[in-house]
Amino acid sequence: MKNDMIQIFKTTQLFEAKVIEALLRDNNIDAFVMNKQDSSYGVLLPGTIEIYIPAEYETAAREIINNGLAELN
Repeated sequence: MKNDMIQIFKTTQLFEAKVIEALLRDNNIDAFVMNKQDSSYGVLLPGTIEIYIPAEYETAAREIINNGLAELN
């Protein structure tokens, strides 16, 4: 199905997730961020922040993410 969403990225850093989301959206890929962090347990049990995209854009999104992270480092 074209509407199938896949997880493309996972992190514990909100800033990193927002950068990846912006990179994907700047390249016309709809991105949905699911924040699974709980502020009351953030220090001891940090949850994750996951980014989902339509499955049909997986290859392009992985390339965008890899290039974007390379530029940040």
